[in-house]
Amino acid sequence: MAISKSTPFKKSSTSKGFTLLEMMLVVLIMLIFFGMSLKLYSNLNLQKKLESETKYVVEILELAKKKTISGDKTGLDDSCILSGYKIVYTQDSYALFAICPDDRAVGKEFASSYGISLSGDGTNEVVFNPFGVGAVPACVIITNTATNKCRMITVLQSASISYAAESQSCVCP
Repeated sequence: MAISKSTPFKKSSTSKGFTLLEMMLVVLIMLIFFGMSLKLYSNLNLQKKLESETKYVVEILELAKKKTISGDKTGLDDSCILSGYKIVYTQDSYALFAICPDDRAVGKEFASSYGISLSGDGTNEVVFNPFGVGAVPACVIITNTATNKCRMITVLQSASISYAAESQSCVCP
């Protein structure tokens, strides 16, 4: 019977497994990939937030256009002779108003999402003329303050509404 000279504490050359250094290297690589994907996911969320707010403002503009064309006087008293609808916006909110000739405006205000600001071409309002006559041309710029990216909504005199990242009639700041 042969006696082995190996001790139970000696590592054999055929042992299988990973060293601590190899394990730490794999964990480090996984953390780097996780960090990169987290940043990309955060940027994607900010971009979707900007697109969502843009679509919502376009829906409000379309609503004002439809109410103007139809002469909708819902919520107004009989003394008001409707002369159109307008959207008035500030940096952090916008409002939809029915316009009465006596300079009275009745409407509803909406707050923009956190980190979203609105600006425009100086007038800070979009006016739709009654019964499909058209609109006062305007540009609304919606900016995500975290990424400094913007979307532009353009209202033409024909009352057509379009939005894009950039257009020729308005430029993102």
